[in-house]
Amino acid sequence: MKKIDINDIKSHGKFAVILRCLLSKNNITQGELARAVGLSDATITHYINGQFTPSQKNLEKIAKALNESPKVFSGDVEDYQHYLNSKEDRFSQTLNEEIKAKGITQEQFAKDIGVSRQTVNNYLNGKQVP
Repeated sequence: MKKIDINDIKSHGKFAVILRCLLSKNNITQGELARAVGLSDATITHYINGQFTPSQKNLEKIAKALNESPKVFSGDVEDYQHYLNSKEDRFSQTLNEEIKAKGITQEQFAKDIGVSRQTVNNYLNGKQVP
């Protein structure tokens, strides 16, 4: 799991960190975002790296392409932390929550879905996804 720390925000800027989180959340590449908003790939890369900050007009285009309000970029970075987690981490976290909510053991869950206990353990530890 990638953890956002204060140095990331200091070196790249809040906008860049939130933008990376939102790209991950929406499973959109930098190139796809660039095409969606009519900017060059290089410009989006500069935004992601914190080298440039978009104009209000471009910020609004980016927010719209990501189905967000422009105000999202003034929010708390920590609110978007979980979007930087890997697919395995997100699956593991969701699966852990589901097993706990159902109140069943990992062994019972493995039996219910027809996989080995080791496979469930791999899922829960972020080593494997189905």
